[in-house]
Amino acid sequence: MSKSKQTNRNKDRRVDQMITANTGRSAKNTTNSERENQDGDSNTETLPSQLEQKVTIILENILSIKTEVGDIKTEVGDIKTEVGDIKTEVAKIGPLTEKLENITRTVADIEKSVEHAHERIDDVVTNTAKMATVTELRAELEEMQRKFSRIEDKQDDQENRQRRININILNIPEGTEKKYSDCTDFVHEFLVKHMEIDNSSQMGIQRAHRCPSKPYRYDTTTNTTRNRPIKVAFVNARDARSVLMSAPRKLRNHPYNGNNIFITDDVSVQVQRERKKLVEYKRNFLKEHPGKKNFIAWKVPATLMIADEDGKMKEITVKDI
Repeated sequence: MSKSKQTNRNKDRRVDQMITANTGRSAKNTTNSERENQDGDSNTETLPSQLEQKVTIILENILSIKTEVGDIKTEVGDIKTEVGDIKTEVAKIGPLTEKLENITRTVADIEKSVEHAHERIDDVVTNTAKMATVTELRAELEEMQRKFSRIEDKQDDQENRQRRININILNIPEGTEKKYSDCTDFVHEFLVKHMEIDNSSQMGIQRAHRCPSKPYRYDTTTNTTRNRPIKVAFVNARDARSVLMSAPRKLRNHPYNGNNIFITDDVSVQVQRERKKLVEYKRNFLKEHPGKKNFIAWKVPATLMIADEDGKMKEITVKDI
């Protein structure tokens, strides 16, 4: 742009010089004409010589104008060159403008991405807060479950302590006790005569009854009715324990009215379930270790006794399997 301004100044300077030169020539010509007139008056020159002088002056002016026109053309050429250079520079600016537009679009996309990222961060923060709340609630719930489990364990333990005075006599034929005044007399005679337990006559029995109260339904597949167990409550747990420990030895190969009789302790439903799990575990264990001495102990919690390699009895509970 500075080069173009310099060129314009040069052009204006040349035009001023041309005007000054033409003015000078015109004044000179006028002076010459006056002098010629004076000389003509004085010297009486001829008309043809005056015309030649005028033609010469005109030709000189024409040549001078042609020279100026050539200079102008040269300057116009220079201007065209500068215009071409400007167009070239503008052409170079075009891709830069496109790149600038692309950059602008990219920046806009980045701004949108940043805004979206901020939104996601806000969501994460919100979800984290919710997760923290959920985690706290879950921790509280787990603590409540642990407390409830401890309460259940205590309640179950209390129930089993109360049941320690009880035993269950299994597979006594239905209606056998009806021959006696009540079920308690039948149990007393069964302990004295059939099991022949020492000091059984001195054992105090609070009550004895079939459980459940209603008989089982007739089984059409076996054409039999399953016998309900007889639940016996002693005065103290020592007598119940004595009968329970004597049962395997006294009742083995010693049926009553053709039925094999079994006696078990009276435990809660939870302990019964745990013992079933231990029985299943025992079956699988004996498949891999046949011949191992084992038995379900009459104790709470449910316990499986299995002999180790040294023959010592090892206790296994549900928590161990």
